[in-house]
Amino acid sequence: MVKLLGSQQAVLDGELQKLICYVGERIDIQSADINAICSTVSIDTGWQLGDALFRRDALTALKIGKALLMDGTALIALLRQIRSQYQTAFQVATILELGGSSADISKQFPYMRGGILESR
Repeated sequence: MVKLLGSQQAVLDGELQKLICYVGERIDIQSADINAICSTVSIDTGWQLGDALFRRDALTALKIGKALLMDGTALIALLRQIRSQYQTAFQVATILELGGSSADISKQFPYMRGGILESR
């Protein structure tokens, strides 16, 4: 269920209640029961889509993109997100190419600290 729904407690609780009603008195719950009754919620984000594209991981990018579109995310919103990520990555690369440091990147992009900064 976590793979389908993510880890939000309220969502899992609601889907678990539906599943209990669906299986009734049965003791065994099969994967088919979960797939039959539980809705799916995309736990992927536009940022993860952009990261998959940066890694040139086509299969993951297509999976995430399809899930986001099926969940109702507008294509133009995804394109804006990816464009913004590419612009930021280009600016970070330019800072580093010109001899800048992590501190220079953090100065330009204050939200980039710790793990986010190290991943760039």
